[in-house]
Amino acid sequence: MTGLSSILQRLEFQGSVTLPGRPSEALSRWRRKRSIAIGISFAAAGAGVVLIIIGAIVRDVGFWSLSIIVGALLGVLGLFVGVILVGVGLLWRERIASEKLPVRLDAVGISLRGIGHIPWRDLRAPERRYVPVKNDIGGRCTVMPLTQRAQARVRMQPGDWQLRVGPRPYLSFDQPFLLLPGVQGLSEDEVVRLFHHVWSTFSTGYQH
Repeated sequence: MTGLSSILQRLEFQGSVTLPGRPSEALSRWRRKRSIAIGISFAAAGAGVVLIIIGAIVRDVGFWSLSIIVGALLGVLGLFVGVILVGVGLLWRERIASEKLPVRLDAVGISLRGIGHIPWRDLRAPERRYVPVKNDIGGRCTVMPLTQRAQARVRMQPGDWQLRVGPRPYLSFDQPFLLLPGVQGLSEDEVVRLFHHVWSTFSTGYQH
């Protein structure tokens, strides 16, 4: 029996299930890109230091004296960008840590990342879509669109609560999506199938 089959069976007999969370695929991709960007930034800063040293040694040899200026600019820019990216990661520590909190599914709704219940009637069927964002987790995401009523409720919550719901599209004041969580032992496709099954079982339909 697969992990998904076991979860569905438990849900059928118990009416609820609590699952260990893990970072969503969207967050994992965001963290990988951020790590690569940090590495490139600090590598650029290191290259800048090397250019400064070379320029200082052979500054009397033609254009090599310019390497001091180029190295200084490259070093400062690389260090600045790297520090900013590290700072963003520190600011997001709680949000990232919340991905590992338990995911609870029952007839009422879903609890995840330390927030909930979010009623099934406030959600639409899971889907994959590209969400353009700025300074947020976005790109290709697996989400459940929120109804208008749910979006109004989200707007009434504190900022850190809203942040755990899902990506906010660039230049939007609303939080229109619930980002599906990761579940230990399940692939992203299996998570989508799980949530679609539970949503179709317990939802009363679309509420606009």
